[in-house]
Amino acid sequence: MNLRNHPKMTANPIAVLILVGSQLGFGLFTANAFAPATTRSPEILDLSSVGSLSVPYVGCGTIAWSTEVTGRPTPDLEELISVAHSQGGSFFDTGERYGSHMKTALGMGWGETECLVEKLLQNEADIIGTTSKPIVATKFTPSPARTTVQSVVEACEKSKERLGVESIDLYQIQMPDIVKPMRFLGFDKTFDEVYWDGLAECYHRGLVKNVGVSNYGPTLVSECHKHLAKRGVPLASNQIAFSLIGRHNGEQETLDRCNELGVKVLAYYPFAMGLLTGKYTSASTGTS
Repeated sequence: MNLRNHPKMTANPIAVLILVGSQLGFGLFTANAFAPATTRSPEILDLSSVGSLSVPYVGCGTIAWSTEVTGRPTPDLEELISVAHSQGGSFFDTGERYGSHMKTALGMGWGETECLVEKLLQNEADIIGTTSKPIVATKFTPSPARTTVQSVVEACEKSKERLGVESIDLYQIQMPDIVKPMRFLGFDKTFDEVYWDGLAECYHRGLVKNVGVSNYGPTLVSECHKHLAKRGVPLASNQIAFSLIGRHNGEQETLDRCNELGVKVLAYYPFAMGLLTGKYTSASTGTS
């Protein structure tokens, strides 16, 4: 099945914005979202709103981005940034936890991909100027050591510095507070509400323009929406895994609830990690 030709995906999406990885190719930033990269246009027509932001329906996820051994961005990433910018699709989603280095995996040096995104975008701006500003979203990662509102604010300030911006376009919580390595000893208190208060503090301080969450189900997203509303903060988005073949484990219920609340859904893995692109066939996998 090739998603490029699927009738439901050739029309403008209504409720879901999708984030694609660089490995899926460059023909994803045109006005109809799926035209070949050779038909470039400087103006993208399919736009939607995420909080105060006006963004293309197709954005670019950066979880798989990394640097070469030399520490320099790969040519593929530089080309991706150029194509995205030229076609009006400069909407990038990253996170402080993203990165390929061992220290990142061990939680000892977060921010690798945020720095890479900033470097790539700055290089592109140096080449073509700053006629249009890219939109960059990033994420706060819950961890056992982060138990206060200030821990969210400090993480936000570090992300803001790494991205080289005065205010982050969209600041999200990466996931519910479920990582509890000491749970077997009874240390299983969750700090989701503390993190929501941290988002509100960042918003009111002007550190971020919009706030969102990620991997929240219908119940938790409703609770977060209500909690933030009491602080006068709109919940702009909820980022979840969503695709044509991945709608049956609570994703559709989450989408429906977000639509009821006015929370925009950002879908990652929209091509089911490549299964819907036509990349994997019986010939390519050696099966019959």
